[in-house]
Amino acid sequence: MNQKLISIFLNKYQTNHLANFYILSSQKDDSQNDLNNWIQKYLESVLINHQESTDFVNHEDILILAPESKFYNADDIELVHKFTNHNARLLNRKFLIFKDAASLNINQYNKLLKIFEEPPVELSIFLLNPHNAAILNTIESRAIKLKIQSSAIGQKNIFEAIDFEHDTFQNFAQYVTKQNITVKELLRNLLDLYSEKCTHFKTLVKAQDQIKNIEQDIVYNNSSQHQLLKIYHLLNQLK
Repeated sequence: MNQKLISIFLNKYQTNHLANFYILSSQKDDSQNDLNNWIQKYLESVLINHQESTDFVNHEDILILAPESKFYNADDIELVHKFTNHNARLLNRKFLIFKDAASLNINQYNKLLKIFEEPPVELSIFLLNPHNAAILNTIESRAIKLKIQSSAIGQKNIFEAIDFEHDTFQNFAQYVTKQNITVKELLRNLLDLYSEKCTHFKTLVKAQDQIKNIEQDIVYNNSSQHQLLKIYHLLNQLK
């Protein structure tokens, strides 16, 4: 669950193990609410940890940037540079939130590259990508990428019907075929399952990378049986 991921990130904040740069996205094409809710709950948990008011919007160590039109403007970029001139005063580090990666143009990305790569102060950047927009490789390669679980309620995970303690790969493949479940559906539910059950951040990130590789298999029309086998192995790692 997303709450578990928030707890993991709060622990990283408390132990000073947060990374400098994260990119947050979701399986949904339009996940602005999901990402906004997650970052809001996380920032609130940080402030509660300091026994402060949960008004993160007006906090001096937190800067949240939402574009007023289609793109961010020059004043926004200037504000980022001013914000990163000084270390945090009330928190252990500063937090910089961009609410829409698609609203940063190439020129702005280049102006922010040094801050993304090596912030001049103790800083964690969260770049939200609610529309799964393409991000420059020079930027994306510097970030830890996270998929946030959809907040949809009442949807049952399709893996709940499978007994992975005893089922073989053959039984798993037959079940998927019989239920007419697509690989994309399996991957979406697999990501939700890892978000819910995984307690180690590095394991979660590794699983997300493996899921991304399977998504590439779909793009290149690789064998569906091979894709299912990879999913089966990922599921068994959660035993």
